[in-house]
Order: sequence, then C-alpha cells, then structure tokens
Amino acid sequence: MKFVKITILILLSVGFGCASLEEDPTKDWTAEQLYYAAKTDLDARFYDRALGLYEKLNIRYPFGVFASQAKIETAYAYWKKGDNAAALVACDRFLREHPDHQSSDYVYYLKSLIYFNDDPGIFKRLVDPADLAGRDPAQLRSAFFTLKELSARFPKSKYLDDALLRMQFLVEVLASHELVVGEHYYRIGAYVASINRAKFVLTEYPDSTYIIEALKLLSKSYDAAGLRDLRDKTNEIISLNSSDISNVLKSDPDKSWYEFWKDSGEGLRKPDAAAWWKFWESDTPLQPDSLTK
Repeated sequence: MKFVKITILILLSVGFGCASLEEDPTKDWTAEQLYYAAKTDLDARFYDRALGLYEKLNIRYPFGVFASQAKIETAYAYWKKGDNAAALVACDRFLREHPDHQSSDYVYYLKSLIYFNDDPGIFKRLVDPADLAGRDPAQLRSAFFTLKELSARFPKSKYLDDALLRMQFLVEVLASHELVVGEHYYRIGAYVASINRAKFVLTEYPDSTYIIEALKLLSKSYDAAGLRDLRDKTNEIISLNSSDISNVLKSDPDKSWYEFWKDSGEGLRKPDAAAWWKFWESDTPLQPDSLTK
C-alpha cells in the first residue's frame, strides 16, 4: 500500500510539473501586448525577462512595426546587460533585414556605443596615454567607421551631432595611440618603425591636436637614423605656423580616411572644436521613436 501511495504521488507531481511547464500566460497575447510588456521590463532593467518577451513576439508575430521595434530593443537590452557580442549580432541582423527602416540611423548609433563600451580603457587613456601602447585600437576604429557610415547615410539624423563629436574624440585617441607606440619604437632604436608611426599620424589624422608632436617625433627619428636632410625639412615644417602646417600636410589630393565631413555637398559639418569632448556629459538617446511617428 505504501508503494502505491508513493507511486501516485510521483505521478501527480510529474503531472503538475508538466502542466506548469505548458502554462504560458502570454500564449494568447497580441503583438502589441507582448511588445509593451517587454518594453516595461526593459525600462525597469529586467533585461532577461524583456529579452524573453521580445523573442516570443518575434516568433509569433515576425512581421510588422512591433516586430521590427522588438529587434532594435533586443540589441539595446543585450548591450545594457553587458552582452556586447549578442548586441552587435542583433544590430547587424536588423540592418540586414531592414536596411531602409526609419530607425536604421539609431541602430548604427547604437552599434558605435557598443564598440565604445567594448573598450573600457578608452577614458583612462585621456589621463594615462601610456596605456595606449599595449592596446589594440580595433574596437575604436570599428566605432569610428560605424559612425562614419551613420553620418554618410543619414546626414539629417538627430544622432549626427553626437556622432561627429564622438568621431573627433576617436581621432584624438587614435592619433595619441600611434604616437605613444611611435615613441616606444624610438626609445628601443627601431627608427624606421617610429618614422612610419609619425607619418601615419600626419597623413591619417591631419586635423588632430597631435600634429606638432608627430612632426617632432619624425624629426628626431630622422636624426637618429642619420637622415639629416629629411630632419632639416621636417624642422622647417615645424617652424611654420599652424595654418601653414595644415596646407603643407594636405597637399596630397587624396583625402584622408576620415575627412568626409568637410564635403559641403553632403551637408555635413565639423563639430564645434570647443565642445567636442563634452558628449559624455549628457545622456545619449536610448530609444528610437518609430512607434510614435
């Protein structure tokens, strides 16, 4: 008898367990209900719960405005919970599936923020530039090119001003990186390498604030390598005023890789130089407003 009772209890517990697994309070929800429930969880920072609801929405209702918005906010939720790899995959998936969506500019902008977030040492470098020598700036370059694509494709985007500020910041950080590495090569006697780093700053970042430092590194590297004529020519350039330096360095008709914002035909503009570093002082836009349009 005892054995029978135990068997019945086991069967009942299994039955209840199966029932609980099959129960889903959202099974009859509309796309709108699933979306706003997920958005509520997202705003409350319950990211895993929000992601679960977004997934249900996309499985049950794969088309329409709520589904596309859910894909965007899925990327955002992954980013906020610290899963940058999944966030980038979600961004790329959205841009692949919805290349002409009205919120595509936001997704490019979000991608750049993810790349920024993927390099936690970025702001430390403003205080400790020596930290640059041992770091790979690949994530920063990815952030830059993502912002470049945003700016080129959406010159009237509401995210453009912040994008340009971030790009100018990235130019400064990347130029600093090259110089720190170049100085390292100079100290260990690898003068060809230090010359190449200095030249890279001059040709690729001619609008950065590190032009004079790059010229000085170039001059002393030429001197150490025994290239006196090139050293003297470099010193002549250093003696020029800043506007003359700019004209000399830009004599090459091929534009540097980031100078696209100078093309007046594209309607782009360079940000106010006095304010470029202030972008992180204010909260960045978190969500596109496509559902309210």
